[in-house]
Amino acid sequence: MGGLKDTLLKVITALLGWFDDNINEAVAILTMDLFSTSGTYAPMMNVVLQINTIVMPVALVICGICFFYQLINMVMTLNVLKWEFFAKALFSIVLARTAMYGLPLLMRAIYGTSAEWIANVWGGGNSDLSLIIRRLTDIIAGMSWGQALGFVAVMSLPLLLIVGVSFAVRVMAYARIFELLFWIAVAPIACAFIPLEDNRIAKQFIFRFAGTALSGLAIIICIRLYFMFNISILSLAPSGNDEMSAVGILLVLLLGAVLLGVCTMKSGSWAKSLFDAS
Repeated sequence: MGGLKDTLLKVITALLGWFDDNINEAVAILTMDLFSTSGTYAPMMNVVLQINTIVMPVALVICGICFFYQLINMVMTLNVLKWEFFAKALFSIVLARTAMYGLPLLMRAIYGTSAEWIANVWGGGNSDLSLIIRRLTDIIAGMSWGQALGFVAVMSLPLLLIVGVSFAVRVMAYARIFELLFWIAVAPIACAFIPLEDNRIAKQFIFRFAGTALSGLAIIICIRLYFMFNISILSLAPSGNDEMSAVGILLVLLLGAVLLGVCTMKSGSWAKSLFDAS
């Protein structure tokens, strides 16, 4: 193969390699130990724990206000405060205090379960891009240098879009981490409203956190489906070692990348809809 065609193939290989790198990094982010206080992302969790310490006194004040509000509301409604109602109000504030300190354990369990599911679904999956690169190598080898240059020029935009989508998936994985860290930081405030009668804030908070954690599972499912889409649809691309076959391969990658991008953007709403927390 001539030097020009070798260079063009290296460009295509590099772009597809960036796609793989972004996807693998996204998977690593989705399965990382978020609650670890050591490692690459440990400083973020340390900051969250500091914020948690600052927020806790505020949450305790809010909890006390909610308790007295509920107590006064009972007195005004019942005229006489019976001991069982006082016991109920007292139990609610004890429950709120317990939840403030126990909720992080529940959140850790929810996140750990979702990370385990993500790792199991991923299972070391791959995109079989090596097979695609081998086919493109054979096709470009049969082209003249002018045909090869024209082919790469025409398909450069689709290839860049494919890489862009993979980068967007990586960004979405980081965004999920930031959202989870936000929920962890403000968790005590959600528990502070437990003393209020018919309070649903804490319940909705847990559901929203669980939905955000499961959005990672939705992302990884979309990635695996994208890979299966490539393998399945690639068989419909024109066979042989000509320009149409090369265009068919890259169009399959392009179509799959667009679908992956759309599905990844909607993965959060899909996961949260499981708990009606969108």
